[in-house]
Amino acid sequence: MPETQTENPKSQGRSFGFFALLLLICLLLWPLSLGPVVWLYDHDYMSDQTAQLVGILYQPLSWITQAYPPLENLLIRYLELWRS
Repeated sequence: MPETQTENPKSQGRSFGFFALLLLICLLLWPLSLGPVVWLYDHDYMSDQTAQLVGILYQPLSWITQAYPPLENLLIRYLELWRS
């Protein structure tokens, strides 16, 4: 019978760690990516219809900032940097 290869626990731990790190990076970059989206819209690189579709991606961010007003103020200040 041919031997089947199984990952050792150390390798599985590294895979999980890499996946967790990748997920964390995505969660950090997601709200930061709103700045370039605002810039694109303000400079007419994005139609209103496209902006509405893209807005769906950021709807959870709106819910989070409404629940935590200090985050809303921080996000507004961040977006002002992209509007200048």
